[in-house]
Amino acid sequence: MRDDRHMGSVVVLSGRGDYADPWHRFTLTSQRLAELLAPLGEVSVRDDVEAALAGLMTTDARPDLLVLNISRNEGVERAAPPTPSRDGLLAYLAAGRPLLAVHSTARAFAAWPEWSPILGGHWEDGLTFHPAKGPARIMPTALAAELFDQGRPFDTVDERYTALVLESGARALAAHEHEGSEHPLVWFQRFGDSDIVYSALGHDAEAYEAADSAAFLRAAAAWLLRDRRGRRGSAELSGSPDSRH
Repeated sequence: MRDDRHMGSVVVLSGRGDYADPWHRFTLTSQRLAELLAPLGEVSVRDDVEAALAGLMTTDARPDLLVLNISRNEGVERAAPPTPSRDGLLAYLAAGRPLLAVHSTARAFAAWPEWSPILGGHWEDGLTFHPAKGPARIMPTALAAELFDQGRPFDTVDERYTALVLESGARALAAHEHEGSEHPLVWFQRFGDSDIVYSALGHDAEAYEAADSAAFLRAAAAWLLRDRRGRRGSAELSGSPDSRH
């Protein structure tokens, strides 16, 4: 059933070539993402990552929500999108359009200095890691409860990215615990006038089968698609300390 309050156009960019890797089946996870987001609007999936990003220079080609499900391929040690693709994404963000990025997208565009400030953080080779895929207890923050009414801890089966590097303005939306320490794996970032949510969850199609995990991601996407007149100013959401219920 569609939620008419948040209807919009959604484009999922799916990893292929330099924007894929040996560990993730992007065709399957992108299709699962499209199914999960279908109640929010018309969803299309594209795997021509560079061309799709470059096309965002054209106003009519910009979706209401862009979703990135991409990575960095083995052998591409330092990767950056070509200039037309960077310009297209920056134009999309300059127009105040929202971005949802998932899982291995934190590994993408490692040689583009602006990418981590856009996304709100990144995977740092040699520092960031994940335990083996398995049961995971995910703990939303008070901000997730406030923004899109998802404050209850939930369980899933997924990879738990650990020691991701967050930018100073990023606000945690959910975390997991590893060896006695909490590690944010979902966050909110404000880049210019654009709202951005990154979720490290979503390793494989099975990861999207946990009902509460899927509901959390769909709620975040619905919040990103909300009417711009209802959006809170960047000053209200940027730079405040995290808190929990």
